[in-house]
Amino acid sequence: MSDAEVYDTTMYLATTPLDNAVIWAGTDDGLVQLSRDNGATWHNVTPQGLPAWTRVMGMDVGHRNAGTVYAVADGHMSGDERPYIFASDDFGGHWRSIAGDLPANLFVRSIREDPKNNDVLYAGTQRGVWISFDSGNHWNDLRLNMPATAVYDLEIQPDQNDLVVGTHGRGVWILDDLTPLQQLGVARERPLVLFAPRPAYRMFATPPINNSIYAPGGPVAENLFVGENAPNGAIINYFLGQPSASTNIEITDATGRVVRHLKGKAVTGSAGINRASWNLTEDGPVPWNASINKDIEPADGAEVLPGTYNVVVHAAGRDERGSLLVKQDPRDNSSLATYQQRHDALAQLTSELSDVDVMLNAIDAMNPAPPAYVSVKADLTSGQSFDEDNISRPAALRERLLDMLSQLSSSYQAPTNAQAAEIQKLRQDYLTIAARYRELAGKQ
Repeated sequence: MSDAEVYDTTMYLATTPLDNAVIWAGTDDGLVQLSRDNGATWHNVTPQGLPAWTRVMGMDVGHRNAGTVYAVADGHMSGDERPYIFASDDFGGHWRSIAGDLPANLFVRSIREDPKNNDVLYAGTQRGVWISFDSGNHWNDLRLNMPATAVYDLEIQPDQNDLVVGTHGRGVWILDDLTPLQQLGVARERPLVLFAPRPAYRMFATPPINNSIYAPGGPVAENLFVGENAPNGAIINYFLGQPSASTNIEITDATGRVVRHLKGKAVTGSAGINRASWNLTEDGPVPWNASINKDIEPADGAEVLPGTYNVVVHAAGRDERGSLLVKQDPRDNSSLATYQQRHDALAQLTSELSDVDVMLNAIDAMNPAPPAYVSVKADLTSGQSFDEDNISRPAALRERLLDMLSQLSSSYQAPTNAQAAEIQKLRQDYLTIAARYRELAGKQ
């Protein structure tokens, strides 16, 4: 015997911040006990509809009323897989079943009331998470991409408003930002809703020590216990009453300047809740169509500075706006001036690289390109493939820009004196070559 078979065990204790003297207890022999005097005396308040010897696996208290409590019970060890969820608003004096339309063979192990919307409930079942938007009358499957596994506990992280799911044998799962679920009832009444974005943090994302650590057949065993992080940066949630094929998002700064466009595959336009993410960078450079190194070239621009930004969702001929606060990495004590210096340097280099790529694309479109343009192209790029066996000549302007962008992207530090000098030299060379190009273009 492992002692798992021993009964008369308290399975769950719950307290409420609304009344420090209240303690709830659920036992594995089917009882719900209540103390209202810090445990000095106890009262049996077991729901009448709860079968005998059903294990009370989980409880939760309400967030608005000290007398509100939820209890879930599991009878599968007696061959009873029906869902048992009960709620009381008067300290267990009267109970009501809130199992609603849950499947008749889906027993429940855990329950949570949403702290921001008490009509929303989350239930951890033997095969995933379910959600109710009407206090338990109706339930919807919230498993999404989770495996169909037993959910032993649920918690709502108060700072980030995330749902944390503890499973039996399949790890911990997190549903980031519950705001859309908490406000879905109101959102369904409108054609387009942008849910208030939660604050985002500038967090320097470093790669693992070995970049191939997660690659199949890499140096680390495939059963390494690692999870997938939330998208880096800001999560943007919005609701559409009808599908919209033209959905896109703009991020503007305090002056109204658009710093980032999100569109295409980065933005969905399905009916219902949609989610996009912004990695807190500005628009990236125009790509050079003929580049053979696209996988290592920057797709994004400079990281934005801490501050307040505006999110604008365009969908189905409508616009919805909201503010987004970008905060500094709390582990980084750099000054705003340091951030500004780095941002300005990266923004300048990105702008110059983008203009170089525009010129290269235009020259490549000439068939054939006149000798004068060929000469300009040779100063714009050396055509290197970054293969040490295939370096034909010294780096030209484009390759130097890419190198400096790579150097500045490796930390949050401001440019060193040597880097600042090279950035200034790059600026001078860029202006000289760009002037030659534009002089040629003006003669056509």
